[in-house]
Amino acid sequence: MHYEQQKSLSRTLSHLSLSEIDLTRIGAMILEACDPKRFQIEVRSSDGQDSFRTDDPTFFCADAMPREVSVVTIAGQQEAGALSCRLELRAGVDGRCELTVQGSSVTVASGLFYELQRELEKRKLAGSWVSRYVNGFSVYLLLSALSGLAVYSVCDLPLNLAKTYVQGFLGSPLHVTIGTVGWLCVALAAIGGGFTLQSRAAALFPPVQFSGRLADPTTKPRLAAARAVGLVLLPILLNVLANFVTDLIKILTKG
Repeated sequence: MHYEQQKSLSRTLSHLSLSEIDLTRIGAMILEACDPKRFQIEVRSSDGQDSFRTDDPTFFCADAMPREVSVVTIAGQQEAGALSCRLELRAGVDGRCELTVQGSSVTVASGLFYELQRELEKRKLAGSWVSRYVNGFSVYLLLSALSGLAVYSVCDLPLNLAKTYVQGFLGSPLHVTIGTVGWLCVALAAIGGGFTLQSRAAALFPPVQFSGRLADPTTKPRLAAARAVGLVLLPILLNVLANFVTDLIKILTKG
């Protein structure tokens, strides 16, 4: 009895960070398993104005490689269609990583597929599990609390200094007014800051991002999100440090 079996494997991966070196290594793996004459790499720039095609994986490290990339496609086949492999990496809002391997040899197709899958999973972003919860209500509450605490820290530090070193400031009308305005700002920051930080935090975990010498459409939103988180945490840390130093000075002075 004669029959022909075709093995088809596919997987969609997410939250990957790939540098030009990673792309070169993955391209070489696919090239090694395929016919060099049926191997092709396609790269599209972030602005969509330029696209490049080559059959050399080292192109990813070449000077001609665009620095801002939106799509990378690596595809190859063996002669007579015994094996075909396609990897599409798309960064941006509709980002995704799709790996597909087909072949008449179950052993060869499965071996290449799982080898590439392991290589891609090594490139997963650290802490990417957070992305599953970043849009949840509990995360919103946490970010709202941090936003309010950041504004509180900004107001608390000068007030503490004024209460300590400005005679007659404690309990004065100016102290009460500034305190009231400060608490109003804390409330507004807690309400609006949670939504703002939550939308920016999602940008920290794109489905696919290019790193190393490469950038992609999500690079600037990621940097903006990182700065926003830093701006929230900085006054909190400074206030904690200032209170610690102030309390330490009081203890040493009394001693």
